[in-house]
Amino acid sequence: MVRAFLSRGSGSGLVMIEPLSAATLGGLAVDTARATITKWVGARIASDISAGMRERPLKQGRPAKDQQTELNLVITRAVELTALELFPGQERLQKAFRRDLLKGHPRERPLVNGSDLAYLVGDVHEWVTRNDPPPLSQKSVDPVAHPYLSVLCRNIVAQFGFRAENNGTKNTILYPRWNRFWTTELLNSHNEVPLPAATDLPIDASPAWPRRFGTYRQLLADRTLTLEQLSPELLPDQYPHTVAAALTIALEHADRYEPAGLASLLLASACVLDPAGIPADLFTALQIGWDSEDDPEDEQGGADPALIPPRTITDTLARLHRLNLVDYDGTFVRVHALVQRTRRDQLDEQQMRTVVQHAAGALDAIWPEVENDPVRSAALRANLTALRGHDQSALFQGEAHPALFRHGTSLGVNGHVNDAHLYYQGLYALCDDLLGPDHSHTLVARNDLAYWRGASGDAAGAVSALAELVTDRLRVSGPDRLETLIARGNLATWKGEAGDAAGAADAFAELLTDFRRILGPDHPETLATRNNLASWRGRAGDAAGTVAAFTELLEDLVRVLGPDHPDTLIARGNLASWRGEAGDAQAAVTAFTELLEDLVRVLGPDHPLTLTYRGNLASLRGEVDDAPGAVAAFTELLEDLMRVLGPDHPDTLIARGNLAIWCGEAGDAPAAATAFAQLISDRLRVFGPDHLDTLATRANFAIWLGKAGDAAGAASALTDLLDDLERVLGPDHPLTSSTEIALTYWQSRS
Repeated sequence: MVRAFLSRGSGSGLVMIEPLSAATLGGLAVDTARATITKWVGARIASDISAGMRERPLKQGRPAKDQQTELNLVITRAVELTALELFPGQERLQKAFRRDLLKGHPRERPLVNGSDLAYLVGDVHEWVTRNDPPPLSQKSVDPVAHPYLSVLCRNIVAQFGFRAENNGTKNTILYPRWNRFWTTELLNSHNEVPLPAATDLPIDASPAWPRRFGTYRQLLADRTLTLEQLSPELLPDQYPHTVAAALTIALEHADRYEPAGLASLLLASACVLDPAGIPADLFTALQIGWDSEDDPEDEQGGADPALIPPRTITDTLARLHRLNLVDYDGTFVRVHALVQRTRRDQLDEQQMRTVVQHAAGALDAIWPEVENDPVRSAALRANLTALRGHDQSALFQGEAHPALFRHGTSLGVNGHVNDAHLYYQGLYALCDDLLGPDHSHTLVARNDLAYWRGASGDAAGAVSALAELVTDRLRVSGPDRLETLIARGNLATWKGEAGDAAGAADAFAELLTDFRRILGPDHPETLATRNNLASWRGRAGDAAGTVAAFTELLEDLVRVLGPDHPDTLIARGNLASWRGEAGDAQAAVTAFTELLEDLVRVLGPDHPLTLTYRGNLASLRGEVDDAPGAVAAFTELLEDLMRVLGPDHPDTLIARGNLAIWCGEAGDAPAAATAFAQLISDRLRVFGPDHLDTLATRANFAIWLGKAGDAAGAASALTDLLDDLERVLGPDHPLTSSTEIALTYWQSRS
């Protein structure tokens, strides 16, 4: 549990100061306030302010009407407090001050980039010049430096912070320009001006709130961290010195709420993740334990601390949002990279390691077993990438963190098979270096590397790599360990994918004997091996035997796992497919129709297995002489695949190929040839020229080109393809053999 850095002393809180820039201050540049802006934020920024930016509408946050109302409340209350503070007991002056400064608000002044506040500065100047009441009457005093202005600015800042925290509004999100502007004045105002005393608002209810600006500025100076070293020549005036300190004070304000220190922990977790979007459920999955360091009985008892409820965590995220430290919309948490850098600078090496490990654990916990949301999957991968960039060694503490394997598999199942192959190359190298060549996780990484090597198009390379892995598994783990048996199964699979279906069937038959001996006949791995054996026997040519094997297997799966288990549903799909292959297409259509009803009920309409079997059913409709029905079904399926999996997912590309085939079978051979030509381009882009699916798509294109009337073009395309097939797959691969037959046919027709 994370406890090392959670205890933080309570302190004063103020809204977070975001980095200044000429763009964010542009709307405040009015002629009446230019001199004041120059004094407050530095000549370098003020000189960049363009008058043309004054008329640019504010586009963020709430609608302008709501923002105007909220801003008016801030200004009105700040002016009232300032009048009470400056002229205690002098009702006439108080009334005159309020009347003159509030006239025209809100009706006469448009809301344009905070120009209300800049006009208010001008009003203060005008009022001071006209009235300048005792005892501060000094005609030579520059109105820019007049104490009245400092008091007003400080009250405006206090009202921003008070309303944000106590009213639940989003001042610091809605009005970043105004908040930055006035907070800058707060930091540069007179040291000895006291905070408001005549107020009925609890803005200084906390004893830790500094009573004078000088105290607050001293806090900032004392808390300056290392941000200045980041790149001071690129940051706006003064900000290397203030942003880290302001963040610390804002965090202390948030940490006053129970459980104390939770805000700091959550922001620390956010600072090592992707600033562009962190799934909000990651924070509730952090498994944060909280115990009291002041309770000796807890220490003696050694009891595990209670986990913080999810509601408490989401409430704290909302508080960080109100303080402008994060942007939290209930689904994602976003945080500025500057805030991340500042918070990371506050962590020592051990604290950083602890944060990274717990964030990785939360990522692993929320990673779905079945990925059918590409956007969320991409966000999870981006967050793990960010995590590894801060302390990768924290994820290799005696073993490789499970989230590392989830990342690579996520790439592959979302269609990025080449990226998955490259990812596992890197992960295997890290495991080999940090854990050793014989570590279990190093061997797992080798297994996954071989799998995605095959999936990316190099089936022969996968066979070679897995053969070596099986040898090492036998040496390290022994012949009867589950890891060794699984490696043998993977080797058998890729042997079949490389073109040796009979060899794959023989290998699975031997493996099944060992599974039954070691794990028993009803173990899930034994049943899965029976499924694979039946499939490869069918691909080796024994369709009838495969139907019998799946019929028997299905009975055992229902008995052992139940009718709704995914393995049972998969076996039903395989049985239906092989019934079609054995010649009973109508029975297969009926079986798939019934199966899809159960798949939608159990797994949902967007589950990858549901989508896959919809494709199988669509093809079978074509097999029973309903080519137009197959076209319609694939057209509808393709829309769902594009929505759920994306345009480059292998299943989406397969569906495009099937749609092209059935368009041709329905009588539109030219459309089929055109569709395959377009598909080749995408296959080359996604998988490369030597991938099996790319080569098969080229074969289909050539065949439909011939059926569209261009026999010579078909023969030419098949001639080029055959050379590549022999080079990549060898002369004995089934695709090579079928291409030779097709080439002979189209040569005879040309």
